[in-house]
Amino acid sequence: MKTKVLLIIAIVAGVFAGCKKEKDSGTVNLNISYAVDGVPLNFDTMMYQNAAGNQFSVTRLEYYISNITFHKNDGSVFTTNLIQYINARTASTNQFSFNDVPNGNYTKITFNIGIDSARNYTYGLPATTENNNMLWPEPMGGGYHFMKLEGYFADNGSTPGFATHIGTNSCLVSIDHPINFSVDGNTYDMQLTMNINEWYKNPEIYDFNTDGGYSMGNMMAMMKIAGNGADVFNQ
Repeated sequence: MKTKVLLIIAIVAGVFAGCKKEKDSGTVNLNISYAVDGVPLNFDTMMYQNAAGNQFSVTRLEYYISNITFHKNDGSVFTTNLIQYINARTASTNQFSFNDVPNGNYTKITFNIGIDSARNYTYGLPATTENNNMLWPEPMGGGYHFMKLEGYFADNGSTPGFATHIGTNSCLVSIDHPINFSVDGNTYDMQLTMNINEWYKNPEIYDFNTDGGYSMGNMMAMMKIAGNGADVFNQ
């Protein structure tokens, strides 16, 4: 009799184990890398050339991404409230994860380079050193820099500096990037690469000599750069 009871218990336990609920969400890991027209980015090396013919180096690249949204093929979306500060020199800021992403087939990712107007105000972010160093001057509208891209360029035997800075709500960059992937209770690793040269071409060529090496405070220059930003990411 005891043996029969134990057998029944084992069968019931097996049934419950077999009916264990499947995970209805997974994790997406996003990894960002950098290149210049297919050549991996190496900081502090005068080895790159943009569409205007400017030979240049990169010494600094910091920016924010926000409103990250994954779009399913059925039209539904998964949106995060994350505002991610990224420093291209600091690997840990270029790798982050999204948990509880619903299962399904996804067709694209959208996000902003910069911070939306509802959250782009002075000291609206935690007062970390990184965030405070990205503050945009109050007399120029306040809020935060959306991007700081800096370096040097060759100009008739000299190497003046350039600082491609964008900020203010008018210069928010919207990214709409098609990418097909599936989540089925698993972990998906997504790789995106920023092509630095896209900031200086497509649809408009930006020339440090004629458009200016320093964009901050020059709305025409900032709008030109922001307009080129839609295609800076690829896989």
